[in-house]
Amino acid sequence: IKELGFTPAQASFAFTLYGLAAALSAWISGVVAEIITPQKTMMIGFVLWCVFHVLFLIFGLGHANYPLILLFYGIRGFAYPLFLYSFIVAIIHNVKSDSASSALGWFWAVYSIGIGVFGSYIPSFTIPHLSLIH
Repeated sequence: IKELGFTPAQASFAFTLYGLAAALSAWISGVVAEIITPQKTMMIGFVLWCVFHVLFLIFGLGHANYPLILLFYGIRGFAYPLFLYSFIVAIIHNVKSDSASSALGWFWAVYSIGIGVFGSYIPSFTIPHLSLIH
């Protein structure tokens, strides 16, 4: 965001807004999953994340539009826990109670590899090929 001409304070606020939206969503996602089923909550989170990720890239970052960056990045932050924590609820609902610890251990191992390794590594190849981000 700083490379687009925004101040460090503006960049920090965008990340703070993302974190606040994610925290709020994490707080309610389990309850929502219990009310409308984990699968429906996951689908809502997935669709919201995909749609607002594209909007964030095209209209927020692509046009260096700070209000849209905040809006789309914030909603994206809200969508992420809807999927993630509903997935955890689905795991708990679908494994025997004596296997829950192993299932969650595998979940967090794969999650850490996905977000920590691939989530950081793949953009190093894809971002240079996107004309949206200079």
